[in-house]
Amino acid sequence: MVKLGMMQNKIIGIIGGSGTGKSLFCTVAKDMGYTVIDGDVISHTVLQTVAKEELVKAFGEEILNADGTVSRKTVGKIVFSDAEKLKTLNKIMHKHIEAEIEKRITDKCIIDAAVLHQTPTFKKCTKVVAVIADKDVRLKRITKRDNLDENTALDRINSQLSNEEYNKLADIVIENNGTEKEFTNKARECLETL
Repeated sequence: MVKLGMMQNKIIGIIGGSGTGKSLFCTVAKDMGYTVIDGDVISHTVLQTVAKEELVKAFGEEILNADGTVSRKTVGKIVFSDAEKLKTLNKIMHKHIEAEIEKRITDKCIIDAAVLHQTPTFKKCTKVVAVIADKDVRLKRITKRDNLDENTALDRINSQLSNEEYNKLADIVIENNGTEKEFTNKARECLETL
């Protein structure tokens, strides 16, 4: 792990709901020389390895695919419509994801984690950027990207913070209701100012 000196660090936290464009922001950051720590990629690994046994104990064997792997889609259907079950999932997953993120922090990185604001790593960020988009825009993106029906996608959106709540947590807010090109330009401008 890199020793972190306070003044030169650029540990940027990126927050926002599903379908807002955080991944595109991270792609731009990577092109600009940032290390991108993708909490979603880490969570996929954690889900199938160190957290698997705890998840089966909490949600039952029905979350397993025929090959013994955890079905993200099944877990999503269970937790995104039940606040208590979502809390249980987060409690199991966060400690493992947090440990992996800590191992990967450098002095110029972007941390993209779904609930970064609920973790100790959030306090290490020198700046926090929120990416927001209107609910209808997010709904179209999620249904297309994840091949979900509208109700499942809406459950996911409604289980996350509102744009207003993300605004309160962030130092910088970028709206992404337009084209990919427009947002890429906004992301680049934002990163150049940090």
